[in-house]
Amino acid sequence: MKTAILYLAGEKHCPLTIPFTAAEDGTDAVNWVLDRPDFLEQAICRYGAERPDLLVLEDGGEARGLAAGLARRLGGSCLFQVRELWREESGLLARRGAYNSNLQAVYRLRTPTVVTVAGRGAPGTETLENAAGILAAGRGIGGKQNFQRLEACAAALGAQAGATRPAVMNTWAEMERLIGQSGHQVSPRWMVTVGASGSGPFLAGVRAERLAAVDNDPNAMIFWNADLGIQADAGAFLDALEKELSGT
Repeated sequence: MKTAILYLAGEKHCPLTIPFTAAEDGTDAVNWVLDRPDFLEQAICRYGAERPDLLVLEDGGEARGLAAGLARRLGGSCLFQVRELWREESGLLARRGAYNSNLQAVYRLRTPTVVTVAGRGAPGTETLENAAGILAAGRGIGGKQNFQRLEACAAALGAQAGATRPAVMNTWAEMERLIGQSGHQVSPRWMVTVGASGSGPFLAGVRAERLAAVDNDPNAMIFWNADLGIQADAGAFLDALEKELSGT
């Protein structure tokens, strides 16, 4: 699929990951770096010359307004915070959260299509967005001391520490650690949740290649979304992980 990735000139950025289900769909992609004052006019001019089927911007800031304006000018469709894209015989389909991200909705899009996707942080920095591995704490972590233990384990693994909204609202974790609909959108190679029940708003921000879940509730929703589930208390799991990492 012919794709254009749009960037604002003068801003730091790293290459966006387009969430195609089939990797080959994203191979025919080009970058457009456009000036802010004439962004829409330049984009329309480039579109007329190159005719991509899909135009992608990094979600956040003024991107949504630019995406909506561009789609209107091109007579196409627009969708924000897209988590997955794939093609069928009938055309391009996209998945994103709906109803406060308690559901995942599928949209059939007409071309040209303009979408926004989550970015992966500034170049050269280690963030939740570009982390290869993440340990994420939920309400079941039980307190700030256990979250600090989880942070230390994450550092030892070369990973990042994240948190669900309950863990943040209880002040066990900083707001900058929040993962989910109103926090960071993450797509690590691996992720382990500890004491997270698996609410819709949290899972809306998670697109891990491999997801393992630790929770003491055997009926926790997170187990339905995990590749590996471990029924255990958060504190006991941290004890075992610390022992393993220390080599004792």
